[in-house]
Order: sequence, then structure tokens, then C-alpha cells
Amino acid sequence: PVVYLYYLHRKGVAAFNYVEKETIDQYYDVGFRYIVTEVPVARIKALKDRPLQEIREIGTFKIYKMPD
Repeated sequence: PVVYLYYLHRKGVAAFNYVEKETIDQYYDVGFRYIVTEVPVARIKALKDRPLQEIREIGTFKIYKMPD
């Protein structure tokens, strides 16, 4: 899924259901704003309370943008 970020020319990370909130915070602090996931965001504890904008769906993957 990270290859989609490459082709979209975006700085981001692939998220799985076991990612920690602190890890997302670290990525955010260094400028990552996009998340690619195949797992519904509501099932990812570290993401479910964040304001995310779904910007694209490619196959079974969804790409979300975190606010600046």
C-alpha cells in the first residue's frame, strides 16, 4: 500500500490495526499526513479519535489525510 503514496507524491505511512498512538504522533511530528490502510479506521485504536479525511480508495485500500 505504501507504493500508492509514492505515486501520489505524498509523505505518509501504511497503518495496521496494531499501530500505537505514539507511533502515529511521531510520524505526524515529522510531517507525515497520509495514511494508507485496508483495515477500517474505526478498528484502529490509534486513529479512531483523529479527524481524518478520506481522499481516495484504490481497490481494498483507503487513503486518508490528517489535518495540518
